[in-house]
Amino acid sequence: MNKNIFSRTKYGDLVRVYDFLEYLNFGNISKKSRDYFLGKFPFKAKNPLIAACGTGDFVVEYIRTEKPDALTINDLSTEMLERTKQRIHDLPWDGKLSVLHGDVTMLKQSEAYDFISITYFISMFSPKPRLELLLKIKQLLRDDGLLLIADYMKPHRFIMFPVYYINWFVVCMFFWIFSHTKPNVLGNMERTFEDADLEIVKRKYFIGGLFGAFLLRKR
Repeated sequence: MNKNIFSRTKYGDLVRVYDFLEYLNFGNISKKSRDYFLGKFPFKAKNPLIAACGTGDFVVEYIRTEKPDALTINDLSTEMLERTKQRIHDLPWDGKLSVLHGDVTMLKQSEAYDFISITYFISMFSPKPRLELLLKIKQLLRDDGLLLIADYMKPHRFIMFPVYYINWFVVCMFFWIFSHTKPNVLGNMERTFEDADLEIVKRKYFIGGLFGAFLLRKR
């Protein structure tokens, strides 16, 4: 994969940070939580949307596992979308790909999506804007559709990190010290689901509940 398209941009710096964190085992738990429900969905989505797709890690696994006939990907960054498209091009998949650049809350489509995934993104927002984000994403979801969210869930349990991965402890301390994604801002993610009137269909916790994967639907 050619990463040179990112080399002179802030997003390129972000990609390199994530690659380094993957090397430190950062991606191991996030990948497990993000991919946990692949192959376990109750139906094959006809019109799936992978929002905030980033560099396409989940997109690749979704295509390999679910083999959708069509797929829509979205991200704020054209660079991220280009990298994801490159990775999809390398797959033995001949489905229809739609690419939507921009804010996911501003997306317009002819029909609602029957599956939406948004992973490791909404935790970047404090509870109030996070709720507003979920409510707008909910409007894109069909009444019988499923929403997949995998993310940080209960940050007060991060004290358990040294028991599992010392590198994880260092990484999270770094992010919580130098970013706004601190425990007192993140709060309890599941409370946001309740406030958005989303019903939890299935859930899976990781690292004592610090990370979680959820399938949700409209009430």
